[in-house]
Amino acid sequence: MNHKELGSPPNGDRGVRPEFNHPMYRLEKELSEVMQGFFSRWDVPLFDTEEKVVEGFHPRMDISEDVTALYVAVELPGLADDEFEVSLGDQTLTIAGEKKRRSAPVERQLHRRERAFGSFRRVIPLRDDVELEGIRAAYENGLLEIVLPRRRGAPKPAQHIPVRR
Repeated sequence: MNHKELGSPPNGDRGVRPEFNHPMYRLEKELSEVMQGFFSRWDVPLFDTEEKVVEGFHPRMDISEDVTALYVAVELPGLADDEFEVSLGDQTLTIAGEKKRRSAPVERQLHRRERAFGSFRRVIPLRDDVELEGIRAAYENGLLEIVLPRRRGAPKPAQHIPVRR
């Protein structure tokens, strides 16, 4: 194999360039910002999230619902339960924290770095029918699961109204 196949520079320099300098990462970030700006023009409660990503760590999350509750699952691999916090305020659910870099021993030569580190903040706007008193959260094996119950007698979802022509 030659240096092109291995992805190392031709001059033999084995220094590791941070992944966030890679052109594909920059393209993905720019496209993500464009899409976020485009969709933030409309009030889409479950998907219009305010996010802060520093140094590349961006926890993935799923949001789902049924008639009884809103469910949020956030992947926080490698974090202890004291390295993030969950808070509620002003009709928003916020998950924030920091994934700290744990450096390799000095005598090791780093060949590749793919893991992401840094501060993060995910903000999820909540609808009016969330019951604030019964919220539950559990964290196990890097997965944070939050259940936000809906109020009984909550308004039904919007219904289609046919228009006569």
